[in-house]
Order: sequence, then structure tokens, then C-alpha cells
Amino acid sequence: VLHDAVVLEDTVRANLFAGDVPDAALWRALEAVEMDGRIRDSGGLDSWVRQDRFSLGEAQRINLARAWLSPRPVVLLDEPTEHLDEAQGERILERLLARFSDRIVVVSTHRAPPLRDVRTIELQP
Repeated sequence: VLHDAVVLEDTVRANLFAGDVPDAALWRALEAVEMDGRIRDSGGLDSWVRQDRFSLGEAQRINLARAWLSPRPVVLLDEPTEHLDEAQGERILERLLARFSDRIVVVSTHRAPPLRDVRTIELQP
């Protein structure tokens, strides 16, 4: 997940890149990234969206929902909470890391959240 969040001009469902994933799983992903209410209020999974419909933080959370739904064994999160307030970013990142507990996860960030049970590598210039 890149920090420059991209939302395609398509449905919310298509933006989640989830193929045949059941609606209940899509809603769980949106709930995990705190976007379920926003999407319900704007017409649901089949509502049409585009980049300018969302704030940077909302677009970033759509991208994080994509990651939530991905079965990939390695997950790279580049500045995953850059456009979120600190408390919300910590909540969402904690949920994502719990979900990815059986995967390799690399988080690249300037704002290190207080995480437990992680290996941290700090790069100095």
C-alpha cells in the first residue's frame, strides 16, 4: 500500500480489487479501516466513486482495505497512516497487523506508532 492513495473512477467494490469476495467480507474490511459508515452513507459497495470524492485520509483507508482483503504472503505498507490522525492511525494499523500476524509485513514510516512484538530497523543518514 503506497502512501499516495489511489482511488479509481469505478465502484467502491471495484476499488477494493476483491473479485469474488462476499459482501460481508468487504464490509468487514471497510469496518477495520473505519470507512464502513462513509461508504454506507454514500450508496454502498456499488456506488460510483472517483479520487476527488474522498479526502486523502479516506482514499488511504480505501487502499488499506484493499490490503486487508489481499491474500498475499508479504505486505508492504508505505506510510500507511500518513493522512490519518494519530489515534485513528494507531487503531487501524493495530487491526491490520493483527490480521497479518501470519505474514511478513514491512511498514515504512516516519511516524513510528507504539507497536508491540515487532522488530524495528531505524535507518540513519
